[in-house]
Amino acid sequence: MRLLSRDLGGRLYGAVSLVSLALLALFGLFDLIDQLDSGRGVSVTEAMGLTGLLLPAYFYELLPVATLIGSLLVMAQIASSSEYTIVRASGVSVVGMARILAVPTLAIALVGVLAGEWLAPLADRYARQLRLGGDDVVAQQMRSGYWLKDGPNFVNLAGVLPDGEMSLPVIYQFAADGRLSAIRRAASARFDGARYWRLQKVEATLFSADGVTVQRVAEERWETRLGPGILKVMAVAPDRMSATELWPYLQHLRANRQQTGRYETALWSKALYPLSIVAMLLLSLSFARMQGRAGGTLFKVFAGILLGVAFYFLSRVGNNLGQLNAWPPLVGAGAATAVFIAAAVVLLRRVERV
Repeated sequence: MRLLSRDLGGRLYGAVSLVSLALLALFGLFDLIDQLDSGRGVSVTEAMGLTGLLLPAYFYELLPVATLIGSLLVMAQIASSSEYTIVRASGVSVVGMARILAVPTLAIALVGVLAGEWLAPLADRYARQLRLGGDDVVAQQMRSGYWLKDGPNFVNLAGVLPDGEMSLPVIYQFAADGRLSAIRRAASARFDGARYWRLQKVEATLFSADGVTVQRVAEERWETRLGPGILKVMAVAPDRMSATELWPYLQHLRANRQQTGRYETALWSKALYPLSIVAMLLLSLSFARMQGRAGGTLFKVFAGILLGVAFYFLSRVGNNLGQLNAWPPLVGAGAATAVFIAAAVVLLRRVERV
């Protein structure tokens, strides 16, 4: 059994790696073309750098699809060479085959989790910093909101509304010698279409050698390099955050009675991620005997691509429908995985009877 597990594991790792590289090359090419056609004046070098930084996130999202296609390739191989028939004839049941594949499955899932929890968020932060234009503007999302560095000044935002309006901006202004010169708090800020934001209901605390003074005005104009485009780049999509970032931020949103649906769905998606890898392996195992009879590797590849694409889009649609229809986050996040696991179990039971 150990030899069989090692043999199948080696084949799975090779096939999944090959398919992953092919998918990453395809998605990377599409992204590179999109970067060059974005109209932002991005050079080829910058576009390639941004594309490279997005590949870890693509790898995390596409690994279940690559696992399905790669494992179907392996199952077609062992079925066409009658290896699967010999293994079954030696007394190994379908459940036994699933146990043999348990270690490779867990290894692939672990690689995906590490990519999603560490590599993809790290690369995404570098990509956002590259889009922001280097060290002049630095942005970070924390429990206290968004923090931005605008030259010598710092800005804290409670959030960014869908129309691009800043919510509860606090501007910390520093003098040339590094001394804090003013703190401006506003209820909101709206971009006026040029290089200015209009601060509403402003309370300014001014620090000088003579002491501290407080001024209140209904509206004030604020000149800054922080335009709406920077705010859009700065905002981190929930599915690009790690679970260790999502959990404390989710608690912060709950404490402030803000909408948490997107973040809860993203957190459940990460928790259920290993199950999606398991579902792919089980589904491919159910095709092993069928593929042996059909005798066509081409059919297996075609079926794998169709099922992989179906899983990818079903996952996206499930998340979006869950938010639109106010479904429990677990339902939206786990719908695709549940469907594929159920299909795999039904097919495996049919294969076991044969």
